[in-house]
Amino acid sequence: MPLTNVLKKRLMKGKSTQSGSSRWAALGLILSMTACTPPPPPVPDGSLSGPGNCAEAQSTSDVVFCQDFDGSALGDWSVSDLKSDFPGAAGWIAGPTGAPNGTGNGRTMIVDGVNAISGRGLRAKLPMNKLGSDSGVLFTAPIGANLEEAYMGYWVRFDPTFPDVKGGKLPGLTGGVTDAGQVSPCCGRPMKQGKGFSTRMMFVGGRGFVNYFYWINNPTPPSSNGTIYGGPRGVIHTWIPGKWYFIEEHVKLNTPAGAKNGLFEVWINGTKVTTIANTRIRGPGQNFSIGHIQFHTYLGGGDSGWYSPKDTYNFFDVVVVSRNRIGGPGGG
Repeated sequence: MPLTNVLKKRLMKGKSTQSGSSRWAALGLILSMTACTPPPPPVPDGSLSGPGNCAEAQSTSDVVFCQDFDGSALGDWSVSDLKSDFPGAAGWIAGPTGAPNGTGNGRTMIVDGVNAISGRGLRAKLPMNKLGSDSGVLFTAPIGANLEEAYMGYWVRFDPTFPDVKGGKLPGLTGGVTDAGQVSPCCGRPMKQGKGFSTRMMFVGGRGFVNYFYWINNPTPPSSNGTIYGGPRGVIHTWIPGKWYFIEEHVKLNTPAGAKNGLFEVWINGTKVTTIANTRIRGPGQNFSIGHIQFHTYLGGGDSGWYSPKDTYNFFDVVVVSRNRIGGPGGG
């Protein structure tokens, strides 16, 4: 029996013979001892919700692609490093040398310690007063397979001093062709025509996560922008600066093309936050598959209202694509 309970029992047993002052003194001792009792250790962020590295992911899932950055050298993550870690990567918007946008020169760094789930991770810089391709990093990389159904997961952490900005983009899956016949479009008309899809995420003001996707049968009417889908203001889960979150999405393409039997699901730290069933992702006559990661993290938005007032950072670790669930039940 805990010592405080023993003291309480003795205090109550002898209360008829004790003076008022002695009983209050004993009660004060009990309260002081209770206050000094250390709390139980906290549950680690994301416990049971995602893999700690690629070896762990491969031990539990049918993995087709995984990158945990543990084999990357600390420091600047250059274009050559990107192409080594994500074979076949290409920029959605190319820089002056045709390199994938945003890598190197301090925009992307390999880091360790608290900025990685284990071993090493990737830091992306989001500069102040910059948007889109000038803010963060954007590239598309093949997953090494063409799938009808896939799960993608990754850890993300916002810098402890991350400002409450209007919002920005986070990675997701993609597939299809552009009007010019290029693989894996970002967004816009080809996707509205059922020629492709993307299922990126967003972080938004008030520190929330939202779904941000393009496909032919979006739950809301098509517009020039992607559809934001979720609860109030689209928010499906909140986030706290400095804490890790494992985001996992599941895309099942409709079969046959044109049918409304596709599926999109999202889990955050093991808790399901989105289910969109009986949807049409692939338009009539289209035969594209799930083939690429769209690794986007940047601010925007298209005007200065999306700016950050200071340089800030996102951190990523264990980017994985699998044929089945990656994470598990957690405390999301």
